[in-house]
Amino acid sequence: MEKIVVDAMGKACPAPVIMTKKAIDGLSEAAVVETHVDNAIAVENLKRLASGIGAEVETEADGESHYVVRIKTGYANGAASDTLVKAPVLQFDACGPGKTVLQLSADVMGAGNDELGKALMKAFVYAASQLDPLPDAVVCYNGGVRLTIPEADTFADLKAMEEAGVRIIVCGTCANFYGLTEKVAVGTISNMYDILQTLNEAGRIIRP
Repeated sequence: MEKIVVDAMGKACPAPVIMTKKAIDGLSEAAVVETHVDNAIAVENLKRLASGIGAEVETEADGESHYVVRIKTGYANGAASDTLVKAPVLQFDACGPGKTVLQLSADVMGAGNDELGKALMKAFVYAASQLDPLPDAVVCYNGGVRLTIPEADTFADLKAMEEAGVRIIVCGTCANFYGLTEKVAVGTISNMYDILQTLNEAGRIIRP
């Protein structure tokens, strides 16, 4: 059986899961997808991915910060299957007709610790950039405009979404308030009416 190796060492979640999912989705026949990670949280998330597609999974620790997760696609409970089950698409359930809009109102996710919040927001935006299909639009206002400058950890993922056709709307009043008008480098600086109209037309709004 073919073995595909995914090197996710040094990658924070959800990157290892997304990388492994892409490897599984690229298969045309049963194979072993072997993912290398450096933290136990990634191991548990990969085990959940395997469980979600009914695949057999093996894990081992190769050193203090090196874990190997082997997902056997086309196998369940040790028995071969004629059908290669793809990993589930990373998406949110629909809540009605209309567009999907990602609403970013801060540069941190949640409350409690800003350093953690920034890391969570980075992971959230990255995961959003891997959705299939992608959101139709992203609206950034208040502290969310900080996500659109080149220095932001989220910039590359927002830029990738924009290049893929996602409309990104940045609140002009907010950018001006934070002194970032000249630094916004992704999306279109617009106004609150445009933001409100975009939210009003949405069939679902995703908020971190």
